[in-house]
Amino acid sequence: MVPKQFCSLLRKTCLLEVAIRRVQAVASPQHICSVVAEQHRRWWSGALESLPDHNTFMQPKNCGTPHGVLLALLQIERRAPNSVVVLLPADHYLSDETTMARSLRTGANLAADNHGQVYLVGVEPDCPDQQLGYSFRANNAATLR
Repeated sequence: MVPKQFCSLLRKTCLLEVAIRRVQAVASPQHICSVVAEQHRRWWSGALESLPDHNTFMQPKNCGTPHGVLLALLQIERRAPNSVVVLLPADHYLSDETTMARSLRTGANLAADNHGQVYLVGVEPDCPDQQLGYSFRANNAATLR
């Protein structure tokens, strides 16, 4: 089974490549990094051709998002302390890339101007994702089961 981030869905390129283009709204290719798992190499090797090799952080096996985020943050901190870091998932589909690019630029600019602060940019869902265990109560507040 192909992991979601390597699927193209309704586009010609996979979601990972779309995420790389998305982050180019706030960073040049030499500053874009990706965390991947060795066992997925056949899917990510072509998708990451536009990035410098040393910006691909490879987990020996897929350890999940939290470990991947920590790996990336430790590598970036070692190379360039006090950097502004924008973390993006590579398995999300967005229909409005222009709004997301503007939001990412705003968040990155806020972070650059306010050292030590964390900003979260999110997208309001159209509906709850039952597979993640969410449901909506009558007042539209999301709950996790």
